[in-house]
Amino acid sequence: MILPTIMAALADNLPPEKLGKAIGFITSSSWVGVALGVPAIALLVYIGGWRLPFYITGGLLLAIWVPLYLCLPSGQRRLGQKIDLLNRFKVIGRQSAPWYVLIANATQQMALFGLMTYFAAYMIESYDWDEANTAPGLALLGVGAVIGSFAGGFIAGRARRLDWLAGISLAGGVVAGLVFAFGASTWIVISMAFVASVLVSVSMPVQLTLIMQLAGQSRGTASGMLSTSNQFGSFVGASAGGLMLSLGGYTAVGLLCLVATVLSASVVGFIMRRSPAFQLGGAGT
Repeated sequence: MILPTIMAALADNLPPEKLGKAIGFITSSSWVGVALGVPAIALLVYIGGWRLPFYITGGLLLAIWVPLYLCLPSGQRRLGQKIDLLNRFKVIGRQSAPWYVLIANATQQMALFGLMTYFAAYMIESYDWDEANTAPGLALLGVGAVIGSFAGGFIAGRARRLDWLAGISLAGGVVAGLVFAFGASTWIVISMAFVASVLVSVSMPVQLTLIMQLAGQSRGTASGMLSTSNQFGSFVGASAGGLMLSLGGYTAVGLLCLVATVLSASVVGFIMRRSPAFQLGGAGT
C-alpha cells in the first residue's frame, strides 16, 4: 500500500519531465530490500533465531512511519469530497491504453519473478550450491534489479522509450532463458543471471510512468493497479515456473521467461507504439 501512494505523491508534486527519473529511483530503492535484506535476514536468523528478523522488520516499519507522516505532502482532496474508489477504477478501466500497460507489465514480471524464484534452486541442484551460497547469489540479482530500475527511470523520459523498452525486454528474456539452459561454468551463469535481472527490471519504471500519464486525476488508483499487475505477474511466474519445471526441467523454466518477455515486447512494440494515446504522450515518437 505504501509504494503506490508514494508514486501518486510524486506524480502530484513533480513536473512531468522529472517524473520518470523519480519513479526509477524509488523503484530501484525498493529492490535494495532484496539486495541487502536477504543476506541481512539470514544473518539475523543466525544471530538470534527466526523471531529476531520479525522484531527488526516490525521495528523498522514503525520507525519509517514517522518520516512518512511528517514529510509526505498533504492530499489535495477538497473538504467533503467523496473518495469514490469504484468510479476511479471505472475511469481507468474504460480506456484501452492502461490495459496494454498492465498486460505488458504483468508478463514482464512473470519473467523477472520466474528468474528470482528458481535461480537459487537451479544453482543448488545443478551446481551443488549450499544454502549459504544462495543469499549472496540472490542479493546479486537484487543489485541487478536496482540497476535496471534506476536505468528504467532515465529511459522513461526519453522520446523513443517504447522502442527501447521492447528491445530491452526481449533481450532480457533471451538472457534469462539461457541462464537455465546454457550449462556453462558457475561464474558465467551467475554473470548471465545478473545481466538478465538488470534487463528485465528496466520495464516497471517505464510502465509506471506511462500509466501515471494516462490516469489523469486517478494516479493513485492507476499506481495501485500497476502494483496489482506486479503481484499477478509474480504469482503466475512462480506457479507457472513450477509447472514448467515438472514438465521439462529448468530448461522449460527458461523457456517460460523467454515466452513471457516476447509477449511483453509484442504488446509494447506492436500495440502500444501504434496507440494514439501513447503517441500523443510522446511515447512512440
